[in-house]
Amino acid sequence: MKKTKKAASPVPLLQVVKDKLGKPYHDLEFLLNCLKEVLIANGEETLAESIPWINEPLAVPEVFSDKLLQLYSIAFQILNMVEVNGAVQNRRKRIDENSLASVNGMWGHCLAVLKEQGLKDRQIAPLLRSIRVEPVLTAHPTEAKRTTVLEHHRDLYLLLVKRENNMWTGWEQEDIRREIKLVLDRLWRTGEIFVEKPDVPSELRNVMYYLTNVFPEVLPMLDRSFEQAWEDAGFDLSLLRGFGKYPRIQFGDWVGGDRDGHPFVTSDVTAETLHTFRLHAFVIVRRQLLELVRNLSFSSELSDTIATFQQRFEELSSLLGEVGEEAIHRNKGEVFRQYVSFCMHRLPVDVQRQHAVQLHEHPYSYRFAHELLEDLKYLQDALVAFGAGLSAWNDVHDAIRIVETFGFHLALLDIRQNSSFHDQAIAQLMNAASLDGDKFLTWNEEKRMAFSIMSC
Repeated sequence: MKKTKKAASPVPLLQVVKDKLGKPYHDLEFLLNCLKEVLIANGEETLAESIPWINEPLAVPEVFSDKLLQLYSIAFQILNMVEVNGAVQNRRKRIDENSLASVNGMWGHCLAVLKEQGLKDRQIAPLLRSIRVEPVLTAHPTEAKRTTVLEHHRDLYLLLVKRENNMWTGWEQEDIRREIKLVLDRLWRTGEIFVEKPDVPSELRNVMYYLTNVFPEVLPMLDRSFEQAWEDAGFDLSLLRGFGKYPRIQFGDWVGGDRDGHPFVTSDVTAETLHTFRLHAFVIVRRQLLELVRNLSFSSELSDTIATFQQRFEELSSLLGEVGEEAIHRNKGEVFRQYVSFCMHRLPVDVQRQHAVQLHEHPYSYRFAHELLEDLKYLQDALVAFGAGLSAWNDVHDAIRIVETFGFHLALLDIRQNSSFHDQAIAQLMNAASLDGDKFLTWNEEKRMAFSIMSC
């Protein structure tokens, strides 16, 4: 009797992907197996067998339960996470093996192209300030995730990155694995999405997470990356030293201002959004000034500093009165700390338990962000003259960039409205100016454009 050849077992899909694409999918397998252990520990053995990619393919169920939907959501989020980490690690490896100019779209590549075209650093530097980037957070979020879920995802990503370090012992790696399982357990037990349609305040909380927790941390990283690329191109770093030498970045937002087809965005909602933005702008600025107070712990007297700084110090001390005296006595012999404390006290906020809790104008409060920037410029010049240029061009620079970027408003709020409302507003303004606004509503586009040009 002729024996039939036994069919080879099919190679698991994830193994094929791992063989083809490498490390990110080893990370995927690691995290999904951690998730599997978490589900089993939670008594979800059957569900654990439904985790995609690490189990044998199962028949697609006719009805997806809430738990299965949550499982797939977490699994695809993990997939996205390992791919992002893989891309970051590949970029770092490419830069390390080649140069900063080897990655398209990065500062190193852009500056190298300009250099190849014959442009000198002294030609490029004066134009940097004309560069302005404005990322805008829209009111149509692609991810309806709660802030707490975003925080869990962030924790998980940082632990994934932590695993990359070869310094850890086997025991320490096991502890990292324990932390990863702990985050996955929290994520599993936390509602992945809003159970009801997000309202404007919940959308705003999502936006605030990025504006207050993520972007302020990324900003100094961008500046360091730019400085490294500038030096890598062989350019003179001293050309970047000074006030207002770096490309500008601002953030925009639609949430709270997008009234085009959104009946819940009222004038009250917009006013509350602007109020929230202003308060959190001061939260970010105060956080940065606190960092300055911690870092500028130099033993120094006012007499050790340049004359312009001494004069501004005396002006602020006199302006603040008793509050200024308290700052001086609290940091005796540390004039730079005293000065930054003056700046902190001038922020128009009430502070309780070291946190800015509400807006409050004082007689000596700053009115505009440029006033704080001017005071920080005095500080930067004084530190350079004092011989602490490293702190001036790093610590104080970071504070200046935070104020430049977020100001006292945090982000630009786009007021989006249906064109008919815009037309009515223009007509009302024209009527108030003794012009015939009612006729404006009947004009064609050409006549309106001619009127706009004439008005300018």
